[in-house]
Amino acid sequence: MTHPTHAAVRPALVVLGLVVGLAGCSGSGGGNSQAAASTSPAPVAASTSSPAPAAGGECGSAQAEVQAGVGVTGHVTGVEIVGQCTTAQVSTSLGTTTDDVDAAVGICRIAAVQAYSHGVSTVNVAASDGKGLAIGINGGECIAVPAG
Repeated sequence: MTHPTHAAVRPALVVLGLVVGLAGCSGSGGGNSQAAASTSPAPVAASTSSPAPAAGGECGSAQAEVQAGVGVTGHVTGVEIVGQCTTAQVSTSLGTTTDDVDAAVGICRIAAVQAYSHGVSTVNVAASDGKGLAIGINGGECIAVPAG
């Protein structure tokens, strides 16, 4: 039987590992990510096939479709596909309140549908100050980035 503390720590360690790993790949400086934790994010359906992004055009296609999907939210200020077409970076006008974090998780879910269908494996949603609010990985769910 798993100790109750272990069940709570395991997801936090996975998220911490993802945040640290992605921060090293992002190429942008910055401080710690800050956001309120989400209580129960809904899973994002993983693509049944993850086509490898083709050089050049596929990133642009992924970017255009992610932008079109998340553009309806009214909070998105930009979308970039980075890391050799592996990560969708979504910039927003959001702050870091609990409501903003919840909105970011929703934006992540919308972006994930389009991004994953183009072989993009990760979605990051950032506040207006650049701090991470939500992250999603193909095959998983979009979750709030822990405050830190």
